[in-house]
Amino acid sequence: MKDPLGFTQELSRLLSASFNVERALSILAKDKAWPVANDLLVFVRKGVPFFEALQTRPDLFDQLYINMVRAGESAGALGETVAELTRLLERQKRTNDSIRSSTLYPFILVFASGGALLFLLGYVVPQFETLLISSRIEVGGWLGFLFSLSHGVKTYWIHGLVGLLAVIISLDQAFKRPQARASWDEIILKAPKLGSYVARRESARFARVFGIMLKRHISPLTAIEIATGTVRNVTIARYLSETRDVMMRGEGLAAPLARVQVLPSIVARMAEIGEETGDLGSAFGHAADILDAEIEADLKTFLAILEPAVILTVGAMVGGIVISILSALMSVTDYIG
Repeated sequence: MKDPLGFTQELSRLLSASFNVERALSILAKDKAWPVANDLLVFVRKGVPFFEALQTRPDLFDQLYINMVRAGESAGALGETVAELTRLLERQKRTNDSIRSSTLYPFILVFASGGALLFLLGYVVPQFETLLISSRIEVGGWLGFLFSLSHGVKTYWIHGLVGLLAVIISLDQAFKRPQARASWDEIILKAPKLGSYVARRESARFARVFGIMLKRHISPLTAIEIATGTVRNVTIARYLSETRDVMMRGEGLAAPLARVQVLPSIVARMAEIGEETGDLGSAFGHAADILDAEIEADLKTFLAILEPAVILTVGAMVGGIVISILSALMSVTDYIG
């Protein structure tokens, strides 16, 4: 089991049917699909709190999951908390599935187009080069560049592949260093369009979790700490941690959030509304809904532009190769004539 969603859904159904957590886990342990249930049951039967049992499987349950369960156990509302967790995980899965399905066709298109170009340069073009050389046709200009590019593909493709793998591995190792990761995340936020998308997605995740925590009657300071832990961009996480420090000095939430320039303005506005109405949880939940809708609309627009852009770009490249080859063939015909 790599995804906790299915397990959480089944656990939620049993808890909502008034089974206690030990009985619910014992039922799930009988199903081979949920081997983790048996692992957790061992600890629960020893009197260990459920959230501590979850900590023994960090490969499945992140800090958000564990902290929400901890809050639910403390408040005596574990069933409601697990149901909320289920809805959160289902929403995340829908979002991830939507992104994957939306980007699948452009990815296949780029991959297939790249393969077609490599085939043309590595196999087709050299055949015509041999023909032109045997016909003693002078080659220059764009056609000469095309033949040089073909030679490069045939001769150095393995070097290019090794170099690409080396770059990928180097970047992966570099991003494991906190300083390099922080620098990269800051660069991403400054990138046109991409920075706005990342900021809204991180803000939506933060607002969603923060709102859920507050609705579970967790203190704002604890809630913002837990919600910040779900933010993947190091720069945004640092700003949110600083916001929590300001809150500890009694300044409130809306004012320090408004000073964080990288966050969408709706986050601070909803914080202000929530403070005025006394319902921060609902306000941040509404902010998350708005941000999720904006992200989905932007993604659809981007993909609508990407597909024809890829087709036109690849078409232009293939067309250039074909036209060059046809021009060369006409030269051969004229020479023979």
